[in-house]
Amino acid sequence: MGGYMDSNDIKKYLKSKDEEEKLFALNDIMSQSLSEFIPDIIDLIENDESQIVRETAVDVLKNIDISSYYDNISKMFESPDAYVRNAAIEIFGAKGEEVVPYLTSIMDHKNKEVRKLILDSLVATGSEYAYPALEAALNDPAPNVKITAVEYIGALQYTKGKEKIMEILLQADEPMLQIACLETLSIIGDKEVLNQILNYFDVEKGNIENFYKPFIFKMIGYYGDCCYLEILLKYLNYKNLSFIKEILSALNKLMARCKIKSLEKEVISFLKKIVTSDSNDIETKIETITILSLIDFDGKEELFESLCDSNETELLSIVFDTYFKINKDKAINILNKKIKVSTGEVKEALINIKEELIGE
Repeated sequence: MGGYMDSNDIKKYLKSKDEEEKLFALNDIMSQSLSEFIPDIIDLIENDESQIVRETAVDVLKNIDISSYYDNISKMFESPDAYVRNAAIEIFGAKGEEVVPYLTSIMDHKNKEVRKLILDSLVATGSEYAYPALEAALNDPAPNVKITAVEYIGALQYTKGKEKIMEILLQADEPMLQIACLETLSIIGDKEVLNQILNYFDVEKGNIENFYKPFIFKMIGYYGDCCYLEILLKYLNYKNLSFIKEILSALNKLMARCKIKSLEKEVISFLKKIVTSDSNDIETKIETITILSLIDFDGKEELFESLCDSNETELLSIVFDTYFKINKDKAINILNKKIKVSTGEVKEALINIKEELIGE
């Protein structure tokens, strides 16, 4: 087939039952940027039985001028078909900044699900001009729209929404909305926000409900200072093993930032049990070993010497690095012996550790 089809042939091919003919027509439309066929293309997206035709139709709309048909495409948000709704997001998102004014203008749509999809589309544009619309959506009466706005503000690190999200958190009675606020504030918050949250949830008295704990611990890790150490340690116990990773991660960040070099014997004993227990995963052990590497305590050399026996490659680097600082000669001696008897990934990891420690 040479050259481009005329409009009549394109119309005919778009209505054809043959998949190849529809694809030929769509290719011609995109090549010539023929916007007048947009209603027909939308019909294919909504109703065609061929997935490749539907996907090609979406690609066409992403690549031609749709400015005269924004209303047509926004009606796709109301489709019962998730593919069609997501296609509308994808199409608007591909247009970037140019569609932001239009999408913002229909944010008062009566359907709350449509309002949420409009937010998705605004974020998909990648334009900073969409941010004020996200902030405005924090006042939406529908919880799902408000949650979406809160989550996007966190993901985009849009700090201007911080005060409003704090206000929503303190007034909200839906746990999912509160959790969304906590997650976002853990990203864009600060020490002042942290203090308000600790007071609101009565954290010092140990009254936090379990589903809020991971986010509060995360915030303490990011924004707390030395005076928050006692709060974290209050929750470092067997009652909170479900949140041990979050607690240890927060403790790690707090101690490194505040240069804390000592902990109570009871705390050290608990941390030792975490490291030596077979029931804890590698990530938990690494967080714990990192904490223990930061502080001085009786038996530190013996503990790290025993940990050198591990064959967990993820642990070996920090174990030998710490033990090297405690007793350089003994660490190298153990490392050399271990290299001789090890094989595979463990041996390779040990060789790399030796190179990092002594350059050999």
